[in-house]
Amino acid sequence: MSAILLALFTASPLFFEAKYLLYFADSSVFILKDSVKIKKESTELYADSLIFFRDLDQMKAFGNAVLIFGKDTLIGDSIYYNTQTKNGFAFYGKMNQEKGIFHGTKVAKDSTDTIYVSKGAFTTCEDETPHYRFRSLESKVIHKNMAIVKPVILEVHNVPVFALPFWIFPLSKERKSGFMVPRFGVNSSDGKYFKNLSYYFVISNYSDLTVALDLLEKRGIRGTADFVFYKYKFGKINFSYSPAQEWNPWRRRWTLSGNMELGPFNGLRITGRGDYLSDNEILNDYADIKENWLKRELASYVGFSKNFGKIVFSGTFDDRLNLGTGNRTSRIPSFQLSLPQWRIGTFGLNSSLSFLREYSRRDSADTIRWGAKLNAGASYSFRVFKYLRFNFNSNGFLGILDSDTSGNKAALVENISGNAGFGTVLYGRTLFDISKIQYFTHTFQPSISIYYQPEIKNPPSNFYFIPSSSRKALSINISATNTFGIMISDKKIDIANFSVSSSASLLSQNSATPFSAWSLSLSSLASLPVTIRLQTTYYRETGEFINPSLYVSWRFGFPLPRVQFSDSVSRNRLTVNLNYALTKGYFTSQILSFSGDFDLGKSYRINFAGSYDVERKEIVSRSFTISKDLHCWEARFTYSGFGSRWDYNFRVYIKRLPDVKLEKSIFDLFLP
Repeated sequence: MSAILLALFTASPLFFEAKYLLYFADSSVFILKDSVKIKKESTELYADSLIFFRDLDQMKAFGNAVLIFGKDTLIGDSIYYNTQTKNGFAFYGKMNQEKGIFHGTKVAKDSTDTIYVSKGAFTTCEDETPHYRFRSLESKVIHKNMAIVKPVILEVHNVPVFALPFWIFPLSKERKSGFMVPRFGVNSSDGKYFKNLSYYFVISNYSDLTVALDLLEKRGIRGTADFVFYKYKFGKINFSYSPAQEWNPWRRRWTLSGNMELGPFNGLRITGRGDYLSDNEILNDYADIKENWLKRELASYVGFSKNFGKIVFSGTFDDRLNLGTGNRTSRIPSFQLSLPQWRIGTFGLNSSLSFLREYSRRDSADTIRWGAKLNAGASYSFRVFKYLRFNFNSNGFLGILDSDTSGNKAALVENISGNAGFGTVLYGRTLFDISKIQYFTHTFQPSISIYYQPEIKNPPSNFYFIPSSSRKALSINISATNTFGIMISDKKIDIANFSVSSSASLLSQNSATPFSAWSLSLSSLASLPVTIRLQTTYYRETGEFINPSLYVSWRFGFPLPRVQFSDSVSRNRLTVNLNYALTKGYFTSQILSFSGDFDLGKSYRINFAGSYDVERKEIVSRSFTISKDLHCWEARFTYSGFGSRWDYNFRVYIKRLPDVKLEKSIFDLFLP
């Protein structure tokens, strides 16, 4: 029969529950046996038996003792706990924390829920015999913060792997200062490397600083300082500076980059980015990803926009540098004032003012151009019988530029044009069915538009910001879009799309053959396992297809032979994606690429990808990754290459603590 006692103290009530309860009044001692439960506030204590010394506010729990405080749990052969100071300790204890489990010959906690472990170990593996552990003589676990252990020895299946004088394990979801785990590897540019030997420093709730050091066998030493400031409703600012000291040849190099996103401040938004280099090749030399290996242009800018009711004022200051040629283009400044759109029904008017000043350097020749213009446009649309759509648009501008091609200063340029269009949608279906296909569908969308520009007496200009087209133009454009599909189980499935368009001049002085060039586009839709996109231009006079572009993608999967493992039957499946891209124009390009993945057994997974240049008959890129699920760990080997550059890395990390990992070159695994 259960016995329950409620004892009141000065701080808060203490609840007892057990099947047997003994009380010694002369010594104020409680003895509880069988299914003991003690609860005070958010702390609970369970045990087979317990002795409570009321005068000392001390408890001694024996047999399957469990102390729960918050989200943490302390388990031991015996637990000693003080209900007033909230201090306690367990012999041969185990503590379950949010991110892992601590074992120790003695595990103690204080009133701040800080844990002290003597001659213990830390692991995230929940097996009775853990696959790995970090063994240490002393550990301090700060609640929801971090664990500090010294020294630390990593053991895998009780075999020591490596040792450090101390280490810090992050246990909090919040940002905390501390060392970050470095990366080891080998690549074609750096040789053996030791990267990201870094320290993360939390400056405030809104800012942090990361300093890192890279040791590169073939190059030298490179450092990085990365500062980040982020505050809600203010914005984000980031600066990164990376100096490098190389020894073959001996030289110093650096990169400086930054970006910002500020606002809105009463409708004002500011964005910007800057990249500055000691030389044009450093970005490519130190690139870790394929996109940076190919990057040949730097773009730096500062942009802003401000709303004044429905009026928007925006501007940019930008600078672009071609790393290959050294050519530079700077637009300082570029402004635009967008006026509110005026609309009545389907009739609308819009207008804007813009200004551009551009500096460019080509082959050591400097050029400065500027221009300003007023743009205006009008549109009107309506329907007839709900199926026939008509629309009319007109556009024009009045501009002034620094000079025209004849050298006239402050030349005025104007332009006006308009177009009228008609379109509709027609639907069709077959009257027969095939197997599960109820019928085939066809959606036909034809359109016709007429473009007109009157003759305008304009000074010729070679400034793209203010075009100087002045010839009279009158042309007709036709296009048609066809969508083909099927109906299965009253569900329409689109299969393919085919579009065709052409144009003709209606002016007698234009000698070009009407509708001589036809643009063709064919694409399959997502409902099919094979994706096809074909674009080309067909010339009627010569019967030739010019500048064809073809893309074919086929994704398929099929099961692999099943392999019997000790615990289960594996579910093996191979998925492959094949792609072919052909482009013909000024040059011909044929790229065959593939990617895929398959499961090998219950815990192995393999990913692979590559591309092959058919024209040059050479491999462009390749990558291979094999990963192994090690229960609480994951091991991954990765090889990647692009052109003559390559990199490979072996990584082992704890799933619940991804910042704690080992990364080595595969050669270092087998060579001394």
